[in-house]
Amino acid sequence: MDVISITNHREAPKELLRRRFAAVLPQGGEALEAHISLAAASHTIEAGEKIAAADDMPSRVWLLASGVAGDVRTLPDGRRQVLSLRLPGDILQADSQETILALSAVEIVDALPTLRALGEKAPHHQPLRQAWLASSRLEQALLRDHLVRLGCLSAYERMGHFLMETHDRLSRVGLATPTAFHLPVRQDVVADLMGLSVVHVSRTMQTLRREGLAFSRSGYVTLPDRERLSAASGYVSRFATATTNGVRHAVAPKPMLGQGFSALGWGGGAQPAASPQP
Repeated sequence: MDVISITNHREAPKELLRRRFAAVLPQGGEALEAHISLAAASHTIEAGEKIAAADDMPSRVWLLASGVAGDVRTLPDGRRQVLSLRLPGDILQADSQETILALSAVEIVDALPTLRALGEKAPHHQPLRQAWLASSRLEQALLRDHLVRLGCLSAYERMGHFLMETHDRLSRVGLATPTAFHLPVRQDVVADLMGLSVVHVSRTMQTLRREGLAFSRSGYVTLPDRERLSAASGYVSRFATATTNGVRHAVAPKPMLGQGFSALGWGGGAQPAASPQP
């Protein structure tokens, strides 16, 4: 099965947002499509360019349709912390001190029409409001998980945990296979997200490769044994998974970060993921 390129896929932006909402509100997922409204035109932004900042006027709300973006805080001395990665289907809205940067070439779509619908009191918009709130709670939960990842886990556990979570997030919007996904970001981005040096990221990925747990090449990542990697990193998914029409996706949030992390040990490797979908 070919791995889907998240910078060059065929999924419609509206369908990505519907899948994102359906992942946290499975019973009402199909009915949400009628209430999701996006601008018709999309915008392409090159890697390294700003998508949104807190001082933007007027404030904008975007849906990330393809590529990878990041919430980034840069200190006065130039040091940078990548707080989170944004993947296709995510809503982008700048916070008070962070800038949202394109970490690869991205395509974005204006999601303000959907945000306006949330403010309407019409009863038929209630499922959309419920899905938005549930999705926001899940996003906050993933951020708390990241704090635990940075504060408690070894470099080996952090990388394994991060790869598992990224795979789950892309699976919920139908942009991953059961064992592989596309993540076109540089090593320094992963380092700034994981609180590690670039050298440490590379060495940790080499360890995961030697143990047969993770392989990466040209931005395509293969996880041949999710069960072993989950045990090695202490990862417990916040998503139960299901398959609909051949698409593996997340269907419900659940608690995460189990007990008993074991002390175990982005750089290349054999056994790459299958070739990208054209």
